[in-house]
Amino acid sequence: MIDAALRASLAPFDDAALATLANAGLVRRAHRDVAEGKLRLVSAGKGIAAVEADGQLVTLDARGPRVADCACKSVAVCRHRIAAVLFLQGLEDEAPGDAAPEAASPAPEDIVAALDLGALERWSGKAGWRAALELVESVGQVEPSANAISVALTAQLELAKTTRDT
Repeated sequence: MIDAALRASLAPFDDAALATLANAGLVRRAHRDVAEGKLRLVSAGKGIAAVEADGQLVTLDARGPRVADCACKSVAVCRHRIAAVLFLQGLEDEAPGDAAPEAASPAPEDIVAALDLGALERWSGKAGWRAALELVESVGQVEPSANAISVALTAQLELAKTTRDT
């Protein structure tokens, strides 16, 4: 029903992640819209899905709700986009027999390419951003998970190896 790549790209969007895009109130409202049956799948194709959310057409692709198109024309991430994500995540739970095999973890380069560097810079502040830029050269290992990215620096990896060897 839903493309495996789209399903995998929407998996990390839990309530906390969605609340960072909008706010907790919109996430609660989106959950209520889904529970009340105000959403329906209009179409699904390779890497894209169209969902009608409370009368508004939302088109989602692997880039997520931030860049999704919504007929309400809200400049911010609206409840329709959030509800569409929740709805599509719920569809994958309804058909476990039809689920596609789990996609391989994305490459660390792909993860970094998908990050909004401007938002990261604003979030970390000037000093934190400068420190991160200094440390980026010493990245030794990157492990993505559903809701986080773990980055081990070369010095940490060497210390862990030394500790294991002794």
